[in-house]
Amino acid sequence: MFKNKLLKPLLWFFLIASVFLALIYASTYWQVSTRVHVELVTDRLQFSLAEDEMQTILPSLPYHAFSVTKFSSLKLSPEEFVVADPSKYDFDQDKYPDNAWVSLSDVAELTIQGDQVSRFAYVSFESSEEENSELGKLYQFMADGNAIVDIEYVANDRKQLLINTLGKISQLQLHFDAAVYMDLDGALPQGISMPEFDAEQLRYRFKFAEYSRLVEINSHSTGLDFTLTLPDKIVPTMPLIQDLPISSINFLHQGQKGEPESSIVGEGKLSYPGYPNLEARKIDRFLRLEQLEKFSIRELQLSQTTNAMSITLEGIVDEAITGYGHFSDDLTLTLFHVFRHDWRLAILFSVLAFLIYRIPAAIKFYKDLAR
Repeated sequence: MFKNKLLKPLLWFFLIASVFLALIYASTYWQVSTRVHVELVTDRLQFSLAEDEMQTILPSLPYHAFSVTKFSSLKLSPEEFVVADPSKYDFDQDKYPDNAWVSLSDVAELTIQGDQVSRFAYVSFESSEEENSELGKLYQFMADGNAIVDIEYVANDRKQLLINTLGKISQLQLHFDAAVYMDLDGALPQGISMPEFDAEQLRYRFKFAEYSRLVEINSHSTGLDFTLTLPDKIVPTMPLIQDLPISSINFLHQGQKGEPESSIVGEGKLSYPGYPNLEARKIDRFLRLEQLEKFSIRELQLSQTTNAMSITLEGIVDEAITGYGHFSDDLTLTLFHVFRHDWRLAILFSVLAFLIYRIPAAIKFYKDLAR
């Protein structure tokens, strides 16, 4: 009789313990949305914008030279506009002599169409004053919501930002501080009478009036590609991006054989705000953050120690994938981590476990009381 009375509570105990252990085991594989803080150095990143409306991506940024392709229109209002005769180029001096320049008719506004030919037109700007280290400033660069933006930093002879957008609408404005050389390939200025030159690429020179130094560039229907050549004396700590909401981001290059390669330079870290006892995870290979919520690029700037960019990210992420293919790992927390390191949930879970464990005793007490 005594053995039968002891057996039933033991069976209840083992049943509850088995369920409890099964839940603990399952919780180690149950990934949950996690707030993360990421700091790393990279020479390339690609991200998707999170908001539906137009967003400013880059702030005012100085440049030494500028080039753009894959655009629909480029608008400017020059005070003086001339074109060089290609047949008079001086190869010995590597420049156009003064008598090669032909004055064009005055126009209040000049438009260059970039989507009128089968291939993308190409436009570049550089200072006609060689001693000037700063041609002007990128006044504003904007893109529509859900656009994909690709930024790559190249530091060979010159420091350059290569920027590509994929989306319906993107727009930028340039401010020029000096007289400008403009090279056109695959496009001609609209609305003015042009001399007939036997060349696809022409060099122009123009000056702006003090009151109108802006150039407006609108994207092609598939996006916009442009390159900023930065001044040699640019301040390394100048922020490129601040507090920009995004919905996904990755740090990948395409290798020479077409395979993906990590663009992360050195070693970064991913930490978990709110869980100070959890050690930060090392990031030294591929990283892809997907399904983001309230997530932003807190800051992107040129690195002071390497020819790359340092970036700080923070927000809630459903997938934080490091590695590639079969060797990948999700760095988001599991339900087990949450219970283990959140003291409030740990207390709640302990109380529930105790109550479940005491259910058989409570039932027996109720039955005895009912008798």
